[in-house]
Order: sequence, then C-alpha cells, then structure tokens
Amino acid sequence: MPQAVEDDNAEYTIENVRVNTYLLPNVNSVLAFTPEELGGNNFRITGTFPNIKQITKIVISLDGGMTWENRLPIQNDLVYTFSPIEEKIYTPVIQIEDEFYTTYTISLLPVQALGIKLSSNNEMMLVQSALQAVAESYEKQNIGIFSEYVSRDFSGNRTYLEEGVRFDFDMFLDIRLMLYVNRIEELPTGEFAVDIRWNKTQMPRKTMQEQRTSGNTTLLFVREDGKMKIKNMRGDMLYATLSPEIAEVSGKSVAVIDQIRQAHDQRNPIQPGAGETEESGGLGTSSTLSEQQGTVSVVAGSGAAGSKGFDLDTGQIVIASSASSDLLFEGALLFQDNGLFDLSAETFNALDTAPAVTGGAIGGDFINTLVGNVYVFTTSSGKYGKLQISSYTAGVNLVTTFKYAVQPDGSKNIAT
Repeated sequence: MPQAVEDDNAEYTIENVRVNTYLLPNVNSVLAFTPEELGGNNFRITGTFPNIKQITKIVISLDGGMTWENRLPIQNDLVYTFSPIEEKIYTPVIQIEDEFYTTYTISLLPVQALGIKLSSNNEMMLVQSALQAVAESYEKQNIGIFSEYVSRDFSGNRTYLEEGVRFDFDMFLDIRLMLYVNRIEELPTGEFAVDIRWNKTQMPRKTMQEQRTSGNTTLLFVREDGKMKIKNMRGDMLYATLSPEIAEVSGKSVAVIDQIRQAHDQRNPIQPGAGETEESGGLGTSSTLSEQQGTVSVVAGSGAAGSKGFDLDTGQIVIASSASSDLLFEGALLFQDNGLFDLSAETFNALDTAPAVTGGAIGGDFINTLVGNVYVFTTSSGKYGKLQISSYTAGVNLVTTFKYAVQPDGSKNIAT
C-alpha cells in the first residue's frame, strides 16, 4: 500500500517513502541496513509529492531538523542520496516553504521509528534475515525451508511446530504476511527477542474466501548451525495457528487453547489464537461457545478496600487494580465495569451476535446486581462476550454468581 507521511498541520504529504528499495515500515526501533542490503554504501531516499503547487523551497535534514542540507529540486519525485557513517543514526526530515512563507516539517520516518543506520552487526542482520526467510517460506508453504529456521531446542517440541505449520498449509491457500518490527533486543544469553506486529491474509480451502487476521508476537532467535533459528514464540498465533500444543507454549489461556483444539479436531479454519479476526473468510466462528461460570465474594460494606477483580479471558479472580480485570466487585450490592452494555431485554442463549451499541455504556458507573440481567461486554484484550447474573446472596459476604461466554477469535459471534 502507498505510505503517506505528514505533519499534523501540513497541507502537503509524501507518499511511497523508501530507503533504497525498502518501503519504510512502522517500527519502534532503529532500522539497520548492511552494505549488501543497500547494494553499496549509499542511502537513497525517494518518495512522491502528490501536490507541489505553491511550493517555493524544499530542504532536507538528516538529524531531525537540527541542521539542513542543500535545497532539493521542486518536483513531484523526491530523490536524495548520501553516504552514511557506519553505526550513525539518521532521522531524515523534509521542510517545505510555500509562497506565503509558511513552513511545513515532514518526517520521512514513521512516528515510532528511531532512525536508520548502516550497520556491520552481523548478528542483528542474521536475525532480520531469518525473520524474513521464515515469513517467505511460510507464504510459499515450503515446510523444508521453514524447518531449517526452527531450533532443535524449540520450546514445546519442534515436531509440534512443524506439524502445526503443515496443518496450516493443509487448511489455507494464498497466505500473505505483513510484518512490522517493533523491537529487536539482544539478551544477556546471546539470544535475540523480536517483537513484531503482523497482518495476515489467507484463503481457507473450506470457503475459498479471504480471511484477515492480525496480532502481536514475540519470537526468540538463537544462533545455531551458522544461522539464527526460532527457539520460542509468545503471544498471538502467527505460525501453527491451529496447534493446541503451540498455543500452550505461546502463553494462550485455557479457554483459547480449548477453542483451538476444537477447531483443529473439527478441521474448522477459524483463528481463535489471533489477536483480531477482521474478516472470517466466510466462516462462522464456533457455534458452540462454552458457557463459563464465575463466582465472586466480597465483604459487605468494605468498599474499595475489599474490592476484587475478575478476568473474563482467563476466568480468574484478580487484583482489582490489575490491567486484566474486566469486572470490579466492591463491598456493596453492586458491581462495576467500564465496558458493559445492559441488554436485559435479551435472553442469554438468544444473544448470538454482539450488537453495535452506540449508547448505554456504563462508563465506570455501578450496576445493580439484579438476577437475570444480561450484558454484552468487551474484555481488556478486546474480545466480545456476554454475561448473565445467575444469583446474588447478601449477608456478611456478598456473593455474586454469573455465567458468561467469551469469543476468543475477536469476532462478534457470541452464540452458545
């Protein structure tokens, strides 16, 4: 897709910004290049100005605007070449002046990026090359090459990962990945942790309709046999997406692992382990979401000091202040949540799809614990679900029981 960068107040944009042949990705770190990747020792920055009307001056800075280089030609095509100093970080910025003497400053890097540099750090380059090779072999459904980049000490058993990837290839066609590197960190152990955000499109053989998912994953690389290989994966399921064994070592909750196991056994190519499912690919998500039971007891009258939280993703009672807490129970005849919508006109089992509610959010107010009330919610991780209060008992302890169901694939299908 074309990339446009612009200042918040600017009237001008620059599209398709590249360093040599690389379209600048959305990264949170320094983007490093080897001389081999650049095809020499020069950085060649290019882009396109869709609008050059009224522009009278264009200059470029390589240090974020502290100093400015020579003027650039006023033309639609941006081209600037320079010879970088090895390991020096560059932050290219364009400044435009129009005929009214108004100046606009436009960064050529994504807002989270820290800069670009020429590097001779072969270890770091090996990690980047391995990350790309793994992604390309997965897209091409080449299990042989993919396996070459899996460590023999892969956490959770290398065989499970390879079998899971083969299962992906059996279930999907036309796999396409877009990876955005947030961070590459060398650990004291000599291993490298790579945090990535990803978008994936693929076509389930079952429907032959495009499916789109996204997520965040951390891959751990270790040097082995002269190349970097994957030793561990944590977070959302990028590879071996329907393997319950890989879901377990990736840190997925018991509920999500059960959904993945069910999808695997039924050969249903839904993606419960992804961060989000933007397009299901013509598939109904699981029509048999399991009902979960929750019970929370707090001391009557204890207020905030005696409050308890409840994590709907894991079904666990947590500290009230925890970021994973979805429900907050306090020492009163009430409970609280910032993302509940009261749908008491509905019945629990009849509520199959989370509605696009535009009003009625609780927004931090307290909710009466009325037996039978039905709510739709989003969890702290963005999953949709529904909840119904089953019982409420007052006394020394205030005990609330409820049933609920969470759709782990990120869709609004909450049928039970």
